[in-house]
Amino acid sequence: KATVSVLNWSGSGEGRRAAAAMLPSNAYIRSSAGPRQEFFRRMLRLNQMDFDSALAQMMYLCCSPEKAFREARHRKLTKNHWSRDDPAFLVLLLAQVCATCLAYYVAVCWPLMGFSLLSLLKFTVYEITVHFLGAGLVLSSLFWCIANKYLHGRGHMHEVRQPLEWQYAFDIHTNGYFTVLMICGPVQLLLLPFLIGDTFAARIVANSLVALSLCAYFYVTFRGYVELPFLENQEYFLYPISFVLLCFALSLGTSFNVSNWWINNHLLDDYTQ
Repeated sequence: KATVSVLNWSGSGEGRRAAAAMLPSNAYIRSSAGPRQEFFRRMLRLNQMDFDSALAQMMYLCCSPEKAFREARHRKLTKNHWSRDDPAFLVLLLAQVCATCLAYYVAVCWPLMGFSLLSLLKFTVYEITVHFLGAGLVLSSLFWCIANKYLHGRGHMHEVRQPLEWQYAFDIHTNGYFTVLMICGPVQLLLLPFLIGDTFAARIVANSLVALSLCAYFYVTFRGYVELPFLENQEYFLYPISFVLLCFALSLGTSFNVSNWWINNHLLDDYTQ
């Protein structure tokens, strides 16, 4: 009410300009309210996607994950939001998922059962909708709720509480999924003839790769939330790594080979009918 009354005040122009300066600018409102709309708008225009930056982020995720989140900090300073407004990373990631599915299908299913375009499409759609989007929606929402409800710092008495953007939580998932895809994609595919063997060494290497990919996912998740200065105790996101290592240790005492199981019970059984 005080702001409205000042703007309607018929006094000097300096008073009006001072009061108007107290209101958020139109650019600030657009940048803070429309990252999602900007993201989907640019998804339809390849010439507006920064693929060089997306490739650089992927490279950093492989060798120095903390550097991959520096761009989020820059977006917060310049556009007042943490989440991506450029879909280039997502487009490249989905292209890599499709290429990985094609490579696995050609290497495993085609020699045994022949080529079927319908089976390949079913395999690819399942990997995108269930493993990437389905798991991403669940994990992103879970971590988003945990961060907003339990990890917010107390701050100062007059400090405005900053809610965590759900889109940024999903961005963290896409970064983590990329590391999983790199390990369980090309690396596992190259070693696949050895990994599907019945030897103890094959079981160790196969289960180690999957455990490493999951540990990398949770470490990247941890690095993403560490970037947020209004959160505390982000090390909680590292706790699932202990469970992953425990499952890996227990698997060594059994005959379970995760690569062999995935090939025989998922890929061959479900997509070569």
